[in-house]
Amino acid sequence: MALSAIQYQNLDDIRKWPQHIDENMRLYLVQQGQEVEICVEIRERFQQLQNLANKFAYLTPAILLDSDDTICNLDYASAEIDEQDFKLERHRLRTFIAATGNENKYNADSLELLKFIVKSKLEDTLPNIIIILRIFLTIAISNASCERSFSKLKLIKNYLRSTMSTLRLTNLAILSIEQDVCDARDIDSAIKDCS
Repeated sequence: MALSAIQYQNLDDIRKWPQHIDENMRLYLVQQGQEVEICVEIRERFQQLQNLANKFAYLTPAILLDSDDTICNLDYASAEIDEQDFKLERHRLRTFIAATGNENKYNADSLELLKFIVKSKLEDTLPNIIIILRIFLTIAISNASCERSFSKLKLIKNYLRSTMSTLRLTNLAILSIEQDVCDARDIDSAIKDCS
């Protein structure tokens, strides 16, 4: 019994199935494994940020503006600020916000509260609250920008590392990380001046 060309092609296709199934299954398993790893890393990162937020819970406007001084737990900031000064600043802030009549407006968000303090020019009156609010609000951002900086360094290393010295790599990494500063300056004229 002779097989036609179409039948041979079908046999070839059938022989290739296990290979395609294996490749697709391997790709699926790798993607699924990466997906699980990514989910675990994201959960871990958010758990760390949640723990940090819990440590600084006394900076939420609901607690900061509460008249009960026992709610405020300064265990994590005791080295940076004096507890008595902080209590006085809390009292000043509560009094000022009550005088403006906007108690509900600033009770929702720490960032809005910080903007209100700066807009009202109370930085000199509430220095400890300002410092701690700024630190608290920039921790997550500094963490993410640090990771982004390292990923840029990795990209530069992978792309150009074989043909470059360590000094040049460092300088390119700084330029890449601080790209917004470089964009604001006229780099071409600086290069012409130096050469």
